[in-house]
Amino acid sequence: MKKTFYCLMVLMILTTVVSCGTKPPNTTANNAANTSSNSSNTKTYTEEFSYLPAYNSVKSAVSYKPASTAQPLGEATYIIQNTKDTQVFENYEALLKKDGWTISQEKKVVSFTAKKQDHVANISISIFGTGVILTVQSK
Repeated sequence: MKKTFYCLMVLMILTTVVSCGTKPPNTTANNAANTSSNSSNTKTYTEEFSYLPAYNSVKSAVSYKPASTAQPLGEATYIIQNTKDTQVFENYEALLKKDGWTISQEKKVVSFTAKKQDHVANISISIFGTGVILTVQSK
């Protein structure tokens, strides 16, 4: 029991340290040139699943369990503040469709499955205070 507790604590500390990584260098000249021509074409992807678009630029998860032989899907949990579940559901589904994902097994405002090439993502949404918890299981 103590080993499990210590492993969990070390994992949480490492996750916190990794998520507080350094910022990329500021290249204002390049950004100014690219922003004017490509502002609507830029896509942000999650850190945990490099092929999966990030919802409203929420790139890093509050918790992440990588895929393993016992659990073939990795799992990431994101918290999106000051929003409603219906808004997150509709916007994220539209974002995935725009990125070429096929949506199936849809349960309105609760969950859906998205597929693209060899990738599968099970998306579930739940209310959390004034925000929403977005849970993604993917490979």
